[in-house]
Amino acid sequence: MPSSNADSETEPIFNWSLSEKRSGTAHRCLIFLVILLFIASAVFLTLFLVYFFKYEDRDKAPAVSNQKADKMEVCDTMDCLKTASLLVEKMDRSVDPCEDFAEYACGTFLKTVKMDVGETRKNSFTILNDENNEILKSILGEETMPDDPDYVTNVKNLYQSCMDEAKIEDIGLKPFLDTPYAKEWPTLIGQNWTGEAAFDLNNVIIRYMAISVEPIFSYGVSTDIMNPLRNTIWITAPMEERRDYFKLYNPTTLAALGQNYSYMDIPGALRAGFSIANMTLSDEQEITVLFPAFFEKLESVLANADKRALMNLFGFKTALSRVGGLTKKLRQISLEWAKRPCAPTTITYDVTTPISCVGFPAEDWLTGPVELISHLGFPPLWASSSYAGL
Repeated sequence: MPSSNADSETEPIFNWSLSEKRSGTAHRCLIFLVILLFIASAVFLTLFLVYFFKYEDRDKAPAVSNQKADKMEVCDTMDCLKTASLLVEKMDRSVDPCEDFAEYACGTFLKTVKMDVGETRKNSFTILNDENNEILKSILGEETMPDDPDYVTNVKNLYQSCMDEAKIEDIGLKPFLDTPYAKEWPTLIGQNWTGEAAFDLNNVIIRYMAISVEPIFSYGVSTDIMNPLRNTIWITAPMEERRDYFKLYNPTTLAALGQNYSYMDIPGALRAGFSIANMTLSDEQEITVLFPAFFEKLESVLANADKRALMNLFGFKTALSRVGGLTKKLRQISLEWAKRPCAPTTITYDVTTPISCVGFPAEDWLTGPVELISHLGFPPLWASSSYAGL
């Protein structure tokens, strides 16, 4: 019965192995379920924490912000403290900022600020400018010294001549009327103006830009709004045309500028303007065109404009920027013009004062055409509606 014994000996071994395999499978399934449950718990906990801190803890946000603020460095220098105190002095803290923020921020300033004689508006910037002018007045009012640099001597002499009102009234308008620009102004010449046949806009704009008169467009130098580490030359439309600031930044070169707007020698005009400071502009000089739509429309306007009207525009702009330092009558006209809502001038003076002489601008809108021409002693002559009101 050996075979029977052999079968009986091997049977238990076979049965144990099968049982062990079943037990191992169940064990692995259990481990898998535990791991899966752990992952699900972790995901749930993560979502819960995100929800809790993002949505449920909003009331604690100010406290968190205050904690961060406590860790920030606070400027306590004299300049910072002085600036902070000036801001607080202008506020009206009795007003609820949620009800009237403008009154809360500026209420005390609006109640206490006073307009001086000859001023048409007052704000923080004009006050700062007045303070700087007081400092300049104390410097310019000093007598010239032998060791003063030439530029200091010249500025002091200019200040003293501006203060000599009697001499200004005695001289009158002759300094302006004797200029070549007054002598080619059609309105002053009247019917005897014969410049229409020889009128060349490019020649005229270059000559007038060389004396800082900008009737057609304005230009300047300022920080590049796309790169504050450098400056850029810009050209722009008159103030009333500056509306869509999304079209503000349009960089190009001086050469491309001449090609894009070939109807007018803008590169030549800019070169003439910068020649005042002995600066030369190359064709590769970068120029930022502000509001290019204005320059695109300008071509048809200039093409259809009356030549006498254009020359009157240059004449008026030159007069308005040159006669402000002359007679008291012109300063009074200037003040009345500045009071108009549309006037671009911020502050003018109807009397000669030390501050007006310190802050005397190189260029300024002084008056409307009719008042100015009448005071110059010439009756306004409007030969056609095409240039009436220029």
